[in-house]
Amino acid sequence: MDREFVAGFDWFHHSESYTYIYYLGLADPEHYIDRNRALRYARMYTGDDPLAPNWDAEQRLIRGPLNGSRGPRHPTTKADWDYHRPILSGYLAPYEDIEAPGVDKTDPLFRLDWTDDETYDRILTQINERMTRCDVPLNMSAASLVTNAFLYTGEEHYRQWVLDYLQAWVERLAAVAQRRERGPRAIPHIGPVQPFGRQRTADAEYAQAAGGQLVAPQPVAEQLGG
Repeated sequence: MDREFVAGFDWFHHSESYTYIYYLGLADPEHYIDRNRALRYARMYTGDDPLAPNWDAEQRLIRGPLNGSRGPRHPTTKADWDYHRPILSGYLAPYEDIEAPGVDKTDPLFRLDWTDDETYDRILTQINERMTRCDVPLNMSAASLVTNAFLYTGEEHYRQWVLDYLQAWVERLAAVAQRRERGPRAIPHIGPVQPFGRQRTADAEYAQAAGGQLVAPQPVAEQLGG
């Protein structure tokens, strides 16, 4: 924890942890401590907090799947994943082209033994090379913090951030839909092939879309030119 916010984690778990702050605003929008906390959290994602450089304004993206009050986790360490090792052994491998002892590549649903130290080292190397410096759909839940700041203040800066981030994801998804080639599959930290991944990703998309609709001065589809 740093400044009352987790230093670096994914937005599945951030979302679970911080739902209550929105209810505090509804209960008493003039409460000084709650208001300042809400604005502090939002600034960790809008680029206004130098201690939390999560936001790339030029690319309109959050700079990693693990992020928080100290910015994106570049690189991740063994300690970051250690708790999850026995759990992740039951999920599909994070990469189709990974080489590890005992892997049967003919099985499209092959798994890796994260508890094996050699395998764990290989997984962590590839995670840091291929996954920790990109935005992921789950990060769309972070827009709720900024939407909350807008509701407290009415400041255009927060409104525009929510709409810009939503627009960026609309453009990315359109580009993916038009793409024909397919490379090796890479699964985000919380991805669609995991038992609960599809629902968690959908939750983030709903949260982002709802935030955009809430702050937009007109229907969000019109605001984004859709």
